[in-house]
Amino acid sequence: MQTTEEIYNLSGRFYITSSPARITRFPAPKIITSKKSLTGTDEISPKEYWESLRRQFWSSLSSQNRAIYTWPPPGETPKSDKKAFECLKLDDMLDVASESNNPDKVLHDSAFDNFCLLVFKVNEVVRFEYGVFPAKRIVYRLDDEEKEWIVEESNP
Repeated sequence: MQTTEEIYNLSGRFYITSSPARITRFPAPKIITSKKSLTGTDEISPKEYWESLRRQFWSSLSSQNRAIYTWPPPGETPKSDKKAFECLKLDDMLDVASESNNPDKVLHDSAFDNFCLLVFKVNEVVRFEYGVFPAKRIVYRLDDEEKEWIVEESNP
């Protein structure tokens, strides 16, 4: 494995897009898009936009990865050894009509409610190159108003 002799430090803000059934402390990030909303209007709300992305990423997961969201939290002792890891595959059922007596759909919806989309919006990158002498430090900062990156060399 090659070594690059570089270190990158990323700074920014995390956003969590969780199920509408879950309560989160932080709102979804604002977006600018020309997508049509689910209601047919020209503008799409940030909640609708991020929920559509959450659904898209959920559908792109393998059935084995979707099944993980039915398991107990990491480190927790399962309450029932046989039931805890019973679900090893979970098909995407987002487009299946909801039936209250369909146990597969109930399990799927519970797993989907546990699935969150974590978005990291980077606004600063510090690149430290220590393989040269003298070492170099370059700072990249995002100018939100101009929507461009500002590059500055800094003292290592």
